[in-house]
Amino acid sequence: MDAASSPIQFGRAPWKIVMSGYLKQISSKPTAVSVYLVYVTMANAEWLSYPSLDTLVKATGKSRSAVSDAR
Repeated sequence: MDAASSPIQFGRAPWKIVMSGYLKQISSKPTAVSVYLVYVTMANAEWLSYPSLDTLVKATGKSRSAVSDAR
């Protein structure tokens, strides 16, 4: 079975993300971490990501004001 058809998807967080301090904020700032994960998920090969506020709200399930504050 190839990775594209596997129901289980694994990924690696780049070391830059691990060392950035975001993992420590999971319990204290869950909305910020959710927004950050959307940015990372949508990033291109150069790690650039420009999702709209509406996209972030839809992807995180958080309120518009909470997402706006978090980004």
